[in-house]
Amino acid sequence: MKEGCWSMKLKKQVLTKPRHRSPKANMVELGIQLSGIKRQFEDPSKLAVYLNQQAAKVKKPFAFPKGTHFHVNHEIKAFEGLYYIVLNQQLRPAKRLVYFCGGEYAEWPTKEHWNFLDQLAQATKAQIYAPIVPTIAQGGGPVAYPWVRKFYEHLLDLDRHVPTTMLGDSAGGGLAAGFVSTLIDQNLLLPNQLVLISPWLDLSLANSAISDYEKSDVYLSVAGLQRVGQRWQGEWEQNDPRLSPVEADWTPEVPVQIFVGDKEIMYPDCLRFAENLRQQHVSVDLQIGQQMFHDYPIYPTPEGQHVIKEIADFIG
Repeated sequence: MKEGCWSMKLKKQVLTKPRHRSPKANMVELGIQLSGIKRQFEDPSKLAVYLNQQAAKVKKPFAFPKGTHFHVNHEIKAFEGLYYIVLNQQLRPAKRLVYFCGGEYAEWPTKEHWNFLDQLAQATKAQIYAPIVPTIAQGGGPVAYPWVRKFYEHLLDLDRHVPTTMLGDSAGGGLAAGFVSTLIDQNLLLPNQLVLISPWLDLSLANSAISDYEKSDVYLSVAGLQRVGQRWQGEWEQNDPRLSPVEADWTPEVPVQIFVGDKEIMYPDCLRFAENLRQQHVSVDLQIGQQMFHDYPIYPTPEGQHVIKEIADFIG
């Protein structure tokens, strides 16, 4: 596709409401910057401390982080040695969402994740399942994917007929896309849609365009994520579509919605993934947050509220 045509398509899909970044988004970005999380990923010694801290946390029983507030019912359930959380549990749900939370494949979901999912449950009226997937400390991708497969089969055993949307943000977005690609490859029952938020779609982060966005990304460091990615892949190849689905084979049966900011390092691979899907005649709703940071939809801002509405409309 010619560059001009690609740019024209993007213009039609850039988020325009709100037109200018909100003061709340400015404050959230400043808070991320002051937290020092990017320096934590840039410095190998600080990254090692962080990974050790997360490894210790996942050995403990799951608990919601401080600052989590729910307006829908919720329940922690055990499954195959780990946990999943059900939000907005219903006797006969009309639709089901399966959400994989991000966390660099190392960390359990944050309060921002749970507060976002609470709002998403209210907006969509859907029953939401949020699995607590094995982290790099628990074996990485080679352990996580079989567990996710069992979990998905468990949901199908509960009800094979309820419409299902799979979602994920950041590392969880990469996991969701990679898992759906395996379902396609193995001709298994597919979700009705896939929704991705700032997904990590290529473990290598080798796209040359990424360097143009690293300075403006207040959250992520390429070198730090590459170190984490090496631990997540285990004995698998880095370009395995389960781990790096950016160029995976797809099917038009699963339309895809993608949200990404244009101030984050995941942006170039989201464009690459969207183009790969379009080449395979897949319906893609690519929405770019102007001047927005990594994972911006999960934060309590006007931009985040707009994304929740867009997701609810996409799911139907």
